[in-house]
Amino acid sequence: MGGEAISTRPVAQAGSGAAASDCSWLDETASSATLVSADSDTYRADQINKTIRIQEDLTTLTVSGSNMTVYVNRVDNLVIDGDNADVHVCSVNTVTVDSQAGNATVEWGGDVAPVVRDSGANTDVVPHRN
Repeated sequence: MGGEAISTRPVAQAGSGAAASDCSWLDETASSATLVSADSDTYRADQINKTIRIQEDLTTLTVSGSNMTVYVNRVDNLVIDGDNADVHVCSVNTVTVDSQAGNATVEWGGDVAPVVRDSGANTDVVPHRN
């Protein structure tokens, strides 16, 4: 009577790999950004000359637009392949800066530094300072 097995394992939430942190500094900094909502746990920010605040925690965020400023609470994997990206993230596991990216800055919060793979030009991945 072959019934299907039902998994009782909890489903991982987007951004759950990134450590929880106090994000009050991010809330204050992002107050004038345009709020956007992600339709899934991955999001591609490909606009030009925009400042956005992503409301949801994400598994993967790719910033491919030019002159973008992006604020997000938690993301497991941050990928930057656009120019002049300025990303502020409360908590992040990995940051990958593609060789096509230039002049990117990532400011991260929390107690655990992300793993950084940086092939870009003139890029900084720095901890948030009060």
